[in-house]
Amino acid sequence: MAQMIHGRLITLYQSPAVASYGSLEWVKTLTNYFHAVSQQTASLKYILLSGHETTIMRLLSCYHYRLNIVPYYARGLNFSLYRRADKGYLRIPFNDQPIHLAGCQKCDCCLQEFKQRIAANGATR
Repeated sequence: MAQMIHGRLITLYQSPAVASYGSLEWVKTLTNYFHAVSQQTASLKYILLSGHETTIMRLLSCYHYRLNIVPYYARGLNFSLYRRADKGYLRIPFNDQPIHLAGCQKCDCCLQEFKQRIAANGATR
């Protein structure tokens, strides 16, 4: 019974309509932070956002990453920004395992590519 419920939750939260509901504000907030740091207009070192398992599932779906499990208690996403060869990069590990975002060539996504991808999805309007 629990597997059936988890399967339905996974299917539900992978739906683009459900993913965007309630997550677009998170995406906008994160994208604005990423932009401010990459432009060196903010000296942010750490941001903590808290949510439930369904928040993680919706947020990852907004980034076109399909999570095939229901996250259990104390799971987390770590959005890491860094600079290499004068380009900004983003890495998003889920429980310390880097995830490969759709539209990015590697687990380390060029920040410019990432911003263009998110803007194309209407998440930054």
